[in-house]
Amino acid sequence: MLCVGNSLLLKTTQTPHSPNVLRVYAQTGVSALGKAILHGQAVGLSQFLYALRPDVRIVGIISGAQGVVRLLAAIAVGPLVDRFSRNTLLCGCSLLGICTHTLLAFLITWPEDELVGVKLIPLLGASVALIGVYDALQQTLSDVIFADSVPTGRRCGPYSNRQIVCQASMLASPLLQLGCFTFSTSNDWALASLRPMMLVGVGFGGFGALLIASLDHDKTLTSQSEAVHVASADSRKIAATCTTCTAMGDSAKATEGAAAVGMGGLSPRAVGNCVGLDHAVGSCATGSSCAAAGVTVERMPAHTGSAEYVEVSSGTMVTMEAEGAALRGAANVEADTAERTAWRVRWLIFWYDILRVCSGGLVVKFISLFFSNVWNLSPRLMAVVVLCCFLSQITFTSCVGKLCAAYGLRRGAVCLSLLLLCDMANFLVALVPSLPVVVVAWVVREGSLGAVFGLKKSLMMDHTPKNCRGRWNAVDSLQSSFWSGTAVLGGFVVHIVGYSVDLIIMSLGFVVATALFVPLATKAD
Repeated sequence: MLCVGNSLLLKTTQTPHSPNVLRVYAQTGVSALGKAILHGQAVGLSQFLYALRPDVRIVGIISGAQGVVRLLAAIAVGPLVDRFSRNTLLCGCSLLGICTHTLLAFLITWPEDELVGVKLIPLLGASVALIGVYDALQQTLSDVIFADSVPTGRRCGPYSNRQIVCQASMLASPLLQLGCFTFSTSNDWALASLRPMMLVGVGFGGFGALLIASLDHDKTLTSQSEAVHVASADSRKIAATCTTCTAMGDSAKATEGAAAVGMGGLSPRAVGNCVGLDHAVGSCATGSSCAAAGVTVERMPAHTGSAEYVEVSSGTMVTMEAEGAALRGAANVEADTAERTAWRVRWLIFWYDILRVCSGGLVVKFISLFFSNVWNLSPRLMAVVVLCCFLSQITFTSCVGKLCAAYGLRRGAVCLSLLLLCDMANFLVALVPSLPVVVVAWVVREGSLGAVFGLKKSLMMDHTPKNCRGRWNAVDSLQSSFWSGTAVLGGFVVHIVGYSVDLIIMSLGFVVATALFVPLATKAD
């Protein structure tokens, strides 16, 4: 560490986000709207397939086929994104998305009785499976670009904003459906009523595929977006190097080490640690005062145009080489501890997500059928319920995001509180035989669960190194694959024992998943 002799000037400017941030917001919003219509809880693929063949097992099998294909794609996507040119992959992903959505639109518009010798449902299943491949690739790529475009330690706000954009876009889905069925002469679940909305969803999905090509990996941040434990380890190692070089009287290497801190894009606090800003009296542990006279460090983060200057003038390099060795040893111990903490955060969130999607997949694909078959809701009323769900998600997400940003609340503790609320709502939906209670509980369930996603994602990316983010963001695609895969089981459970048992099994699975957030609530952030 370089300690200050007489004077120290530290000038900082806030590092702006990459231009990719706004582009990801736009792409997320358009794609979310397309998904909300195609795979939503009101008018979606489940109702369309059920109208073709009134059998919940068919709905589950088609969803499961998409999940299997997406699972295989996700396994390959993670290493692919980390090893190959991301700009090339973005262009290829865009082309794949446009082609697959065009194929789905073609199949939706063809009446089943006009397909000579070929059944429509298997073709729809194949088309949906190809869209699953596209979804796995585009989700991983957009998540990686977004994570690399936001500085570490400042992700809570942008990730909450992205979740709000997603939810606000999905809010348009029930509004479109409500308007469609309000001004239409039909208010039933017939194919003629469902086809127009399905085509609208396909159109938005294709436009979202076009927007994915606008992202640019060359405009992401460099080490400013590195994982917190990696950045802090680099800071400690450079500080130890500066101390050792100073002890050996090598002011040139001490200056070079200090410059590495500045050019490495570390935070102002990390730079301050190297020059002794965190010391109460500005001196080393030995009481020695040390500095490299006239050292000037300029930090120019890539693509940001901001700068930080640290000027150290007039000082004496007096310290002990043993102090540098001790500091390096302490830095290694702290780095190992930070790495273990980051590892634990990533895997706890991973297993929480696996349990959550396996449990949720039993129900979510059939929730519109639950409301229409058990409670006899019409398409218009179902659209109102889904509209309330999205409003609930936006409200919950906005409130918890502001609370975490304003008061520095632990993201893990906030997520745990939301999940406990979600669990209570799940059991109300499963056990209470009252439509008003079921509707309110489902709305609260969707809002509390939706608010967790942005906080959880920001927490995970703060503990994931840049060179591993492709693989860990591909985990989301793996989770969606499990979610679709358990829909097969859910279809058979509903067919054999009914919706209530299916909902109870889902609720119990959510309780187990919630328990995994207890360590994150008490320690990690």
